[in-house]
Amino acid sequence: MPIYFDDSIHPNVLITITGNVDADEYERYHERLLSSMRGAKQSGVKIGIVVDGRNSQPPGAKERRRMAQFLEDHSALLAETVSGQAIVLSNALQRGVLTAILWVRPFPMPHLVCATPAEGLAWVRSLSRSAA
Repeated sequence: MPIYFDDSIHPNVLITITGNVDADEYERYHERLLSSMRGAKQSGVKIGIVVDGRNSQPPGAKERRRMAQFLEDHSALLAETVSGQAIVLSNALQRGVLTAILWVRPFPMPHLVCATPAEGLAWVRSLSRSAA
């Protein structure tokens, strides 16, 4: 599976995406993410998410639409249960494009676009964990 969840760094989750991910795999990813967010809501502790996409292919149009729909459908839960999300991309141009997109349509929680998982993990560890 090209999407791997490492939740051994609780309350943070490192999600590594590799290769080309299809719509079904993104659907399973969204279900797993929902499960993590519901668990955070139950425990009253916000999670930090680091998505390492350095070795992934850009998602296709269908997958991008589904991601946008997920964000729209679960915006309130994301804001309530996620302290922040860091997105790791190795290419400076990709980081710049994503940063510009997020200025126009930001996530419902704090976010950072960065170059390394270590940078992303340091950032999410610095965020408040108190439930709203």
